[in-house]
Amino acid sequence: MPNLVSVLHGSSCQSKVLFGPLQPLRDTPCPKGEVEREMSYTIGDGIVTLALAGGIVGYRYVTQRGRQKRMEIIHQERMAAMEKGIPLPEFPLEPARDRRPPDPNVLPIMGTVFFSLSVGAMIMLYLNLPAASRGDWVFPLPLAFLGVGLIAFHFLKGEPRR
Repeated sequence: MPNLVSVLHGSSCQSKVLFGPLQPLRDTPCPKGEVEREMSYTIGDGIVTLALAGGIVGYRYVTQRGRQKRMEIIHQERMAAMEKGIPLPEFPLEPARDRRPPDPNVLPIMGTVFFSLSVGAMIMLYLNLPAASRGDWVFPLPLAFLGVGLIAFHFLKGEPRR
């Protein structure tokens, strides 16, 4: 059997169970009459929340600090040039970002991701839900339709290929 291991003790061979059965034993009491416990937050949830908030605040601090240092360097260079009497042209404080055209491959990629994830979730829900809630496998269906719609829109929008 796959869940048994033979352990040699001297001259005799004994079997030891590595893991128990996947189903509860036959005489296990059923928890139908018990009140469900409410889910409460744990210390781990708080730590994760604080870590995410700290990461966001830290990222904003680092980007703002880098921008401030760049402004200080530009200011020092301008002051040095003014002391020497060198005229400097006016530059914008923030460089203008070049807007690139949207990538035409984003829609079919997102559609494929939405469709494949939702179909996988539907299969998983259908196979793993208990019989009483077997009809809940359709919950990811809107994402599947969204994926199919994105893929169809990409092919039907009529832009010539490059």
